[in-house]
Amino acid sequence: MAGPDHFDVIIANIQANPLIAMAEGLAKRLKKAGQLVLSGILVEQKEQVKTAYQTAGLHQIHEKTDGEWCLLVFERRREVAQNDE
Repeated sequence: MAGPDHFDVIIANIQANPLIAMAEGLAKRLKKAGQLVLSGILVEQKEQVKTAYQTAGLHQIHEKTDGEWCLLVFERRREVAQNDE
């Protein structure tokens, strides 16, 4: 069940290693149909970040690259989101 510590949108603009470490915790704080926007990721580290968030139950819906940096957008997968109201 979603509570006051669950959000429709979470935005994080930090480096890949902290993002990877926080993957499970951030994923758990998204409401049903919530979106997570991650930036500040070096292109060569994006696959590690993607894997961490997909393992945490999120589905990537968008990616944008600008030079050596990228932005990734994820949403809750339906089977994970079903328990949140």
